[in-house]
Amino acid sequence: MNELIDFNALQNQYIEQNLNFDRADFATAEEYEDAMLERSYELSEQFLNEPSDSLDGKSPVEFFEQMNAKELIDTLYSYYLEMDDMPDAIVQVLQHRQDAAEGMLKLLKDDQNEEWFRISLINLLL
Repeated sequence: MNELIDFNALQNQYIEQNLNFDRADFATAEEYEDAMLERSYELSEQFLNEPSDSLDGKSPVEFFEQMNAKELIDTLYSYYLEMDDMPDAIVQVLQHRQDAAEGMLKLLKDDQNEEWFRISLINLLL
């Protein structure tokens, strides 16, 4: 398998580049923090569908959509084992891929996998 892409780092970079607020535009620190948080959530969602040079012009969702079911499951499992993570983009793609359900069930049945991972699989299968 190829080296895993750190989607959290790419997402954080995207947010930092696009989060442009001037503290002086807000009456209180709380308003500023609320606006920053809300915009961060919006940017996180935008990031999933934004083409990236780091992904050869594909968005994170497109990057995973091009994979077949086995590749998706193998990649998901690699992220779990190597990064203790499930990138949002792969989760979004798996939510709509019925052809990957069998592979997710197999991972779910493995008692060696951590509880958080197994619960995440259950949520994906629902």
